[in-house]
Amino acid sequence: MKERVKFMLEYGGWPLWLTQDGVIGEWTDLPEEWAGESDLRKDLDQLQDIFNGLYIDTEKVFDFHGFHSREEERKFIGLVETVRKKIRRLLKPGDVFADHVTTNFSDLEPEDKSDSFYRTE
Repeated sequence: MKERVKFMLEYGGWPLWLTQDGVIGEWTDLPEEWAGESDLRKDLDQLQDIFNGLYIDTEKVFDFHGFHSREEERKFIGLVETVRKKIRRLLKPGDVFADHVTTNFSDLEPEDKSDSFYRTE
């Protein structure tokens, strides 16, 4: 069965989406055949936690606030690259990998553009 693996970060979601034979599934855990890939699972959880932490989510405000530092951003980008490599290694011939994760946050800059997408805390 041909699978399409979609790698996409969405606030509060799961970064891996699967489709089989054109049927789009909701966000999911690791595919059954990847169940033993605990390092990938841990990396995906960490990546999603970092991504969720880039937002302020209260009863009154939902806003993108970015990274605390450039070092924090570099760590995130490195983790994205690690996850991409692990996913590609696990794909079967004929599977499609749709990578929708950006590491360019300029389109998500906060309204205060004084320091791009880095927090000033």
